[in-house]
Amino acid sequence: LCDADERHEARAAAARSRANGERTGIALLMTPVIAALFAFYVIIAMAGSGIKSFSVVALVDLHGITLASANMALSAYFVAAAAGTLLGGWMADRVQRRELATAVAFILSAGFVMLLTFAGLPLAGVFGLMLGAGFFIAVVAPMRDVMVRQAAPRGTVGTAFGLVTTGFSAGAAVAPVLLGWVVDQGAPGGVFWAIGAFTLAGVLTLTGVGAARAAHRVRA
Repeated sequence: LCDADERHEARAAAARSRANGERTGIALLMTPVIAALFAFYVIIAMAGSGIKSFSVVALVDLHGITLASANMALSAYFVAAAAGTLLGGWMADRVQRRELATAVAFILSAGFVMLLTFAGLPLAGVFGLMLGAGFFIAVVAPMRDVMVRQAAPRGTVGTAFGLVTTGFSAGAAVAPVLLGWVVDQGAPGGVFWAIGAFTLAGVLTLTGVGAARAAHRVRA
């Protein structure tokens, strides 16, 4: 019964949005905020796909560590990411300027990744940098989802999530092609430079999200 009531309310809200001239359905992707969030999801997927698929081979070639050690470093990245997600959830409930907090987390993660470009780091250094990169990139996830919920017109949250999360597939499709080419050029350090650049590009998309939200408030 509750689910039926919620669906009825969502349909009614969507109808009101259409009556007010607001975009719904696939047209949501053409709104500045949702388009910026779509790009944000693409960037996150590119960075994440790069770490998952290419960090191990890059760590082995660049730092001379064993394959087992490189895989353990990647595992450390994911363990740290779990902790970062928990912190991000706590922050999402308390932080008002989520775009700023997310941008800071992105910059910190990119910094850790780019430090991995220095060849010959000791194993402890590799582990520490992977831990830092994983932790801060994961802080973003809960706040990202809250931003989508806030950006979606009432009654279109599910559609908005469906649209922006297609960015994950797009980013995951593009990153392996680019980073595979970098590896083929014999430039393992380039893998981390590229991942760091993807992450920093996320800051630019957040700037777009903030600007679009501000413009919407002014019009309202």
